[in-house]
Amino acid sequence: IWADVTPAVTVVAVALTGLSLGPIFPALVNLTPARLGPAAAVHAVGWQLAASAGGGAGLSALIGVVLQVSGLTTLGPVLVAFAVAVALGNLLLERGASSRAGAP
Repeated sequence: IWADVTPAVTVVAVALTGLSLGPIFPALVNLTPARLGPAAAVHAVGWQLAASAGGGAGLSALIGVVLQVSGLTTLGPVLVAFAVAVALGNLLLERGASSRAGAP
């Protein structure tokens, strides 16, 4: 996307990225009761929504500062770094959940 081959390719790439990533958050919120149980899901969904709002504002501001300092060409690598961090966080959370589920 940041290579800017042609404007049309960039528009299509951004649209495909949005279409593919858009359903992830609602799906995760929808799966929360199955993962945590109905009793804990009410509070967990509240935390998910609060964290998404705070993270959306905070990460957008952080990315803006980084791009202002280093230039727009670093947008791709910054987004990849955030994606890797989110994937690692998810892995750690799932390992913690599976170890708690297996504990007596």
